[in-house]
Amino acid sequence: MDASRTTLATRVLIADDHPAMREGLRAAFHREPDIDVVGEACDGAECLRLHEALAPDVTLLDLQMPGTDGLAALTQLRARAPAAALIVLTTFEGDGHRARAMAAGASAYLLKSAPLDDIIAAVRAMATGTMVTGTPTATQREPLTEREARVLRHVAQGMTNREIAQALYVSEDAIKSRMKRILEKLSAKDRAHAVRIGMEHGFIDL
Repeated sequence: MDASRTTLATRVLIADDHPAMREGLRAAFHREPDIDVVGEACDGAECLRLHEALAPDVTLLDLQMPGTDGLAALTQLRARAPAAALIVLTTFEGDGHRARAMAAGASAYLLKSAPLDDIIAAVRAMATGTMVTGTPTATQREPLTEREARVLRHVAQGMTNREIAQALYVSEDAIKSRMKRILEKLSAKDRAHAVRIGMEHGFIDL
């Protein structure tokens, strides 16, 4: 630990596979006497090891990392340390990504494009147990259920309602009902529009 850091400094672990991102965050935190970067990880597996070894006050982790990705690491971290302060810092703006991260146990969800002052403020807030709303994503939409997302993935593959019904072992009327609900949730004009919105917001991946 840097001798200039206060003994009450918030201890931070950074997990991101981009060296430039880690360096930028480290430099920003170094200018803050009450924040001390105690470890850096380049993937989810290393993040898990360092979190266990260092017991940081706050962990910042990206979602997209090689090997054990951020979402998998987040799930395991939350299971191992239920009270841990875990901030997702990512480029993914989609509501689906945010919803999955929060469901996996993220304490807050911030975009890398957020001003550094906002990220620093989030770290301080997490250290004191304050809720962080996070940087708003584009248009907030009601998340699709897993069944609805499955239907939309089949639509994206060019399947008809009848083909989807056969693939999912349900009636064609059930698929029509789900498609109607999907269009309503996404404010989509048609099936193609729904697929595009679903992909943009992270509700489906192809």
